[in-house]
Amino acid sequence: MNQINEEYIEDYIRSLLPDNNTNLKIMEKYAEENHVPIVQPEVAQLLKVLLKLKNPKNILEVGTAIGYSALLMAEYTGNYCNITTVERRSDMIDLAKENISKTIYKDRIKILQGEAEEVLLILDEKYDFIFLDAAKGQYMDFFNKCIKFLEPGGIIVSDNVLYKAWLPQIL
Repeated sequence: MNQINEEYIEDYIRSLLPDNNTNLKIMEKYAEENHVPIVQPEVAQLLKVLLKLKNPKNILEVGTAIGYSALLMAEYTGNYCNITTVERRSDMIDLAKENISKTIYKDRIKILQGEAEEVLLILDEKYDFIFLDAAKGQYMDFFNKCIKFLEPGGIIVSDNVLYKAWLPQIL
């Protein structure tokens, strides 16, 4: 349980959500077995809805891990949408590259290696949609760095802001 809702509420919400494709299901299983954090099913569904509404052409993700959310976002955007994702851990980048290479989205997702606080200083593109899913204690710093890359009318989504009482620490 994520400690925000009662478990029975979470179970009910998840019972209503559609299943993901085979690649994402395999990644979900890997993440569970190897304790790799990925977005929760209800967050994945929210991302799908927001992406369908926004229809972004350029996405920035901070925190790649195994590439799960990058692939999820690629699946729910058009072929014209490019995704740039930032990850500091080389082992995660290797897994993400492997997972991404098996999909039709491999030419639309670019992984940048490095500490987010450093990479965000050198980016020079604009993004319609920015997804923050990295070090929770640094979200305000990431947000302040990312806001200058956001296109007018763009959306920034931060995952896990209530995770294990992080909110008071972030604010």
